[in-house]
Amino acid sequence: MLNVASPAALVSAVALVVNQLIWFRQLPGVADELSALHLVGFFLIFSWLVPVGCVIAFSVNEGTLPRERAESKSTALFNALWNSSLESATLRSRGTRPR
Repeated sequence: MLNVASPAALVSAVALVVNQLIWFRQLPGVADELSALHLVGFFLIFSWLVPVGCVIAFSVNEGTLPRERAESKSTALFNALWNSSLESATLRSRGTRPR
């Protein structure tokens, strides 16, 4: 649950306002050449959707529990081939024939 009065929430709200003000200060020269629709689209994509997408991408697996990694079929096949090639190389270096 989000506590609106928590320090983290208050700092986030202040950072959001500061972020928007910085964007508005950077765009005065460009804003004269662009329509309001272009500016709204710019703010929607770069100032809102990209950061929200990053937060969602980073927090996707937060609710999962750690578990032992299951060995996939391709990993098992690779390990079997690798071990057999190591065994063959070891036997050849000793002068015996592989089975």
